[in-house]
Amino acid sequence: MKPPSSRPSATRALIIVPTIELVHQTVQQARKHFPELQVTVDQGSERASPDADLTVATFQTLAKPGRLAVYDANQFKAIIVDEAHRAASASYRTILSRFHSDVDTTGLEYLAARTRTLPPARVPIIGFSATFSRHDGLGLKAVFEDLVYSYDFLDMIKAGWLSKMRFTIVQGAVDLNAVQLEMQGNDYDAGDLDRILNNPEMNRRVVATWKEHAARRRSTLVFCATVDHLKGLTKEFNKEGIRAEYLTCRTSRQKRQALLEEFRGGQLPVLLNIQVLAEGADVPNIDCILLVRATQSHTLFKQMIGRGSRLSTETGKRDCHIIDFVNTACRAGGVITTPTLSGSPPLDEAWKDQPWATCGIKKPALPRPAIQDAPFEYTHYDSIFAFATAVSEVYSYSPLSWVDCGGGLYLLDCYSDMCVYVQTIWSDEQTSHQIWRTQVRLRCEKSSNQLWRMALPVKWWAKKESSTHIATLDTLKDAIRLSDNFVRSKCTSIEIDWLSRGALWRHRPASESHRAFTASVIKRAGLDEELPDTLTKGRAQEILIKAIYAPLLRRT
Repeated sequence: MKPPSSRPSATRALIIVPTIELVHQTVQQARKHFPELQVTVDQGSERASPDADLTVATFQTLAKPGRLAVYDANQFKAIIVDEAHRAASASYRTILSRFHSDVDTTGLEYLAARTRTLPPARVPIIGFSATFSRHDGLGLKAVFEDLVYSYDFLDMIKAGWLSKMRFTIVQGAVDLNAVQLEMQGNDYDAGDLDRILNNPEMNRRVVATWKEHAARRRSTLVFCATVDHLKGLTKEFNKEGIRAEYLTCRTSRQKRQALLEEFRGGQLPVLLNIQVLAEGADVPNIDCILLVRATQSHTLFKQMIGRGSRLSTETGKRDCHIIDFVNTACRAGGVITTPTLSGSPPLDEAWKDQPWATCGIKKPALPRPAIQDAPFEYTHYDSIFAFATAVSEVYSYSPLSWVDCGGGLYLLDCYSDMCVYVQTIWSDEQTSHQIWRTQVRLRCEKSSNQLWRMALPVKWWAKKESSTHIATLDTLKDAIRLSDNFVRSKCTSIEIDWLSRGALWRHRPASESHRAFTASVIKRAGLDEELPDTLTKGRAQEILIKAIYAPLLRRT
């Protein structure tokens, strides 16, 4: 990239990365492919040379007082942001506003003013990421003008650019219904996950599963919930005679590099971490990934399985086996997303003042649950495509149990005296463009039996309920994501867990009386629906929603 004609002295470039591991990885690749350039690092105690052609820095270092002040924006021809989905955060926008005055610093005016140069600089900012969506719903338009190129994850596998993948979903491993969310409600609380996942029996069964299904794999990467969890699971691997080591953010640079070299070389068969290696770590020989931590973040899920997506023909790697112990794939929305710079629409603050709002309450610490002495059940998918086709489109937008009722109607039945539904209200057949309306339906009564209250007669709906419009939006994704934000603001963390598609109760078999009741509802509604031989409670609920709720909502 040549300097702009208006600034011929702008010959430098800056790459901003989120982790120390990516600093060393980026420097190594830059020196390999561009040996003529002077490459330096700005991270921690290492400071960049003012004459360097290319500087690689962590955003944490640049955010420290005084570190950014030495950068003269007029000397730079490009700023490159790796893991660009992070750029919407306040810390990134503050840094980037020094190099380009058009970066949106709404709410950050004071901080941004201290970082800018005068006159305002306009250095091109280029971002790269495998996941352009954020779990908090923030959009990237505050930093980037346009999405100039994208190539879908599945298409890259089809084209041979990424490794093939196979999935094993483990049922009956853990019950996450009692796991609370973080205070901001975006993902599971790490400490509460540790309570559920970190115990000797669970660790023993994880290792036993690996020995049965993946012992012949060359390099296994394990994702755990907490430091205590990965220490306990590492100990269990070693106890079984399997060499395993772990990495944390506190692991020294020397030990980190030594372990990664052994892992890359095949001398270390199992390496455990929390999220140290989730973003951008380049270890092509990884051919097995154990997901032993739950998340509701599509971004984190895709990053974790992405560690096994590199090709490594020299090591004989044919595919990567993903073993998911906590049904992360369903909770996080599968592997299909549409790249976009737009985030979720913000939730109207006025909703928070409604008298029927339910505030999330942080639950007290609970004892560690006993592990049921029942065998794990496994669902195997021979390819990622077989797995992806089992996931509905709406699953890629939400981890909650939305039901596709057909005809452009999606419904989420909540447990706070309300249901939320999204419905198409206009469609252009020529352009396929649609307008979506999202509404909340409030119930004035509540049955004591959550599972059976769908038997309430339709006249109860007509007399006891009212609908309230939330928003009208251009895309199904925006409508679903805004509705999720609304539900999270009204339901308790326990109710949100209950609404998750991955909630364990949904996978439990329905009783004979439950099956008979569901069959009678189908008959009365005149639906062309056959009950599967193994009817689960979750599947029964979907059928009841379609039979009882959907017809009424279409008439309103």
